[in-house]
Amino acid sequence: MTPNPKENSRSYETLWNQFRAGDLDALEVIYRDHFKALYQHGMTICPSIDIVKDAIQELFTSLVQRQHSLTSVENVSFYLLKSLRNKIYDELNSRKKTEIVHEAYKNEELVNLVGEEIKNAEGSHQNKEQLVSVINQLPERQREIVMLIFFEGRSYEEVSKLMSLTVNSAYKLTWKAVNSLKKSLRQLK
Repeated sequence: MTPNPKENSRSYETLWNQFRAGDLDALEVIYRDHFKALYQHGMTICPSIDIVKDAIQELFTSLVQRQHSLTSVENVSFYLLKSLRNKIYDELNSRKKTEIVHEAYKNEELVNLVGEEIKNAEGSHQNKEQLVSVINQLPERQREIVMLIFFEGRSYEEVSKLMSLTVNSAYKLTWKAVNSLKKSLRQLK
């Protein structure tokens, strides 16, 4: 049964309030009635059955853990869909952050290579002009991150705060900039 928010919002709101008051059977009804819609919605966000099912389980587990501190909601279906979305994105971001850190270590040699190219180019006037030209061809945010990381020697944490990014995004942006610089530097040789 797919919940229809307009027809059932009152009954789900009542069940939600019963759950908040301690009735776990009310949550079971909400779970049964919403599982299919949550699963379908989750699969549109992330096509991994395991991640979606785990996120649904985490969602309802966290509801039970926070049962007495939950506030009333007008549309339980919307609340559950939004909460599931957040759980899935949290999991994906966590996995991406782990991947990005792994990639950063794995590709540290590439970053160091570009860093060495930058340092080597500083010595020669012609190389310096070529490097400035290549860096200036980068999009604004990539150019900024290259300057902060390689020329100012700032950490990813500092850069993320300065540029209003997550650390994960700082790694990604640096990676994109490094790839662009690498391609451009190869073309100059």
